[in-house]
Amino acid sequence: MTISTKKNVQKLNNLEFYDFKPKLVDFKEEVISGLSKKEKTLAPKLFYDKKGSELFEQIVELEEYYIPLIEKKLLMDNIISINEFMGENVSIIEPGSGSCEKVRRILSAHKSIKNYIPIEISGDFLFHAAEKVAKEFPNINIIPICADYLNNFSLPESLKKESKNKVIFFPGSSIGNYDSNDVIKVLKKFIELTDNQGGLLIGVDLKKDKDVLEKAYNDSKGITAQFNLNLLHRIKNELNVDLDVNNFEHQSIYNQEVGRIEMYIVSKKQQSFMIDNLKISFEKDEKIHTENSYKYTVNEFRDIALSLGYKKHFYWTDEKEYFSINYFQL
Repeated sequence: MTISTKKNVQKLNNLEFYDFKPKLVDFKEEVISGLSKKEKTLAPKLFYDKKGSELFEQIVELEEYYIPLIEKKLLMDNIISINEFMGENVSIIEPGSGSCEKVRRILSAHKSIKNYIPIEISGDFLFHAAEKVAKEFPNINIIPICADYLNNFSLPESLKKESKNKVIFFPGSSIGNYDSNDVIKVLKKFIELTDNQGGLLIGVDLKKDKDVLEKAYNDSKGITAQFNLNLLHRIKNELNVDLDVNNFEHQSIYNQEVGRIEMYIVSKKQQSFMIDNLKISFEKDEKIHTENSYKYTVNEFRDIALSLGYKKHFYWTDEKEYFSINYFQL
């Protein structure tokens, strides 16, 4: 079904849907803007067309991409402690909730969750994902919100007043996609959403051996390469552009100086193509920067969060200290 009406648009049993009508990405505008820069870029939000989403689902199943398996085990092994820190009558808020898959582990194990509030920019996708959660957990109020959680957005007033104990759930390594200034912006927004009195349950990927990190983003099956290069397939197909994707290659490197994986699409030769009347030219070995993924030590990330107002910090890591789950309390 298509969701097109205004806020508080639909209520079905334990599900109540809010639509803040966020501005959706203009793919053509984003591509032209990014490829017109001196140092060419394509924003990672452009990865996720249907094919890109399917490829990402394959990535998270890869042995080299260690994050999902470690995070799942950490959540399962430490769920009792996590539940105790979250407390009673919890409202879980999940910005960028996607398919709402990971939160099910918490919803199943915590007996005092009152509300689950997934936030996503794609209304139809969000509604259907939340509808499944609502059927699976009939005793929890499911309140999906279609919005861009970083821009001109706050929770509905009724939810602010009704829900006192709010916990942000931000799993995976999503926080790593933000640079230092944007990390601060994101964490400040999370504090605002919890009314300066809640908690934050967040996954943070840790600094480790360069080879381990580069293999995670350059897997032996080439799935990550397909995922990255799918951006060019999107440009070719959706914008009717005459380009040969085989003339480009995937590259991912770990920049130890700044502590981040950098992902690029690299031109194998001097070439050009047209988007409408605009000529996009490449030199041999010229790069399109598509994604960063910052890595932290536990102390580095803790210091950032505490500097913004979080007061207590608890964390769990695997035995190799590849990945961490952190709980911050205001």
